[in-house]
Amino acid sequence: MNTKKRHSDNDLSDDVEILHIKKQKNGNSENFNNIDAGMNLTRVENLQNCYNKNTVTLSSLLSKKKSTNIIQFNFLLDLDWFMTQVPLHSRNTAKILFIHGIRDIPESSQLYPNTRFLAPHIPLPYGSHHTKAMLLFYDDDTMQVVIHTANLVPGDWYFKTQAVWTSPFLSKKTDEYIKSGRECEFEKELCKYIRYYNIPVLNRLAERVSLYNFEECKAILISSVPGIHRGKELNNWGHLQLRNILNTKYQMKFNTSEIKKESYIIAQMSSIGALGKDDRWLNKEFGQSLRNSISGIDSKVNIKLIYPTVDNVRNSLEGWNGGNCLPFSNSNWQKQSNYMGKILNIWKADNSGRTKAMPHIKTYTRIDNDEISWFLLTSANLSKAAWGTLQKQGNQLMIRNYELGVLILPELFDDKKKNNVKITNYYDNTNKIKYSSNIKTVAVPIPFDLPLTPYPPKSVNSDPNTTSPWTWDVQRNDLDLFGKKYCP
Repeated sequence: MNTKKRHSDNDLSDDVEILHIKKQKNGNSENFNNIDAGMNLTRVENLQNCYNKNTVTLSSLLSKKKSTNIIQFNFLLDLDWFMTQVPLHSRNTAKILFIHGIRDIPESSQLYPNTRFLAPHIPLPYGSHHTKAMLLFYDDDTMQVVIHTANLVPGDWYFKTQAVWTSPFLSKKTDEYIKSGRECEFEKELCKYIRYYNIPVLNRLAERVSLYNFEECKAILISSVPGIHRGKELNNWGHLQLRNILNTKYQMKFNTSEIKKESYIIAQMSSIGALGKDDRWLNKEFGQSLRNSISGIDSKVNIKLIYPTVDNVRNSLEGWNGGNCLPFSNSNWQKQSNYMGKILNIWKADNSGRTKAMPHIKTYTRIDNDEISWFLLTSANLSKAAWGTLQKQGNQLMIRNYELGVLILPELFDDKKKNNVKITNYYDNTNKIKYSSNIKTVAVPIPFDLPLTPYPPKSVNSDPNTTSPWTWDVQRNDLDLFGKKYCP
């Protein structure tokens, strides 16, 4: 499929740009009770316009103001394409730094003297620099943080389901703020993550970041960094950091007697790693982190997975090529199918118009009583490499990857502790009539349909393309919409 540039360099016509301008002028949103979470899906080519409302493109993210410095943390990079997305007013003047996971610096880098490339050291085998984030510094002395799920390659921004969290425009701390001695958790965690690279230029970047006021960032950073973490560092990274955050900040809003419907946690990913022949890691280690709250661990909360079937991929906008972003190996599936098969749900995203846009997005969502209790957008797939695995009787956590995400909790928007904030799904049309006028809502863009659709049960006559998850190392002889077979 043609992946040439489709939007002008200075295209600010996206509906979301108009929406952000309204929010800057009028506060949180046009409706006082609707609070902006700063999250959007990315635009997908060839969809009806209604499904691309309130979406962003890479070009629109980079075009809000004139940039002085553009810092890109990512895995894959198509440099020539990326530079076409930088607006003309910044393309040749902004200093652009890539912290990347590619093997070699692109040959065309000589054409862009304002670019610089860093490949961080990965201390453990099979690890990767998988974080997707941007730090944008502007000529008016403001900055923004962008955390997202897309590689810096055209296919990820044109044909995949992706999501982006964008901070407000952040100003530097005032003297009064500095004298107050207040600390912002978001700033503290972001600087901690940047400093972990232990690279001089990034240490200086952390110092620059620390000059800004992050108190308007209503999200919690959840990060992974490669290494063996123990002692005071044990709970600072990976799924143990998420466990600690939920244990100290997430309060169940329902008593057990009030919950009439199932409580469950949805893990939706673009890849599944080697989790083991049994569910010890998925259910008893990682799952226990997901089940945490201030009240403790609720072991009755089930884990459900969303991952595309073979037919999801074959019928996608890209045909079989849509599976190239879904690197789940057949050997891992065969080892894990006995416990994963029972909790797998197909990729169905009709409400957002993205059933045929393969998900490179990664989300983790808790549902209680049909309500969203918390929502995590992250680069981290369902793998030990991304989230970490406990060793030595739980005294150390081994993580292989760099990952970064943002957790949204209702408590972050409830400044007056009134317990009147609800997280809602932007793509759920029932939200408008669901809550009374005294309830404030924070909309997050959950692209998949709720309730979930389980994989069809296997039978003698069932089509394996509809009952099996996509694995990218198996030949497929059925034809996709382009009339092609799949050869790995």
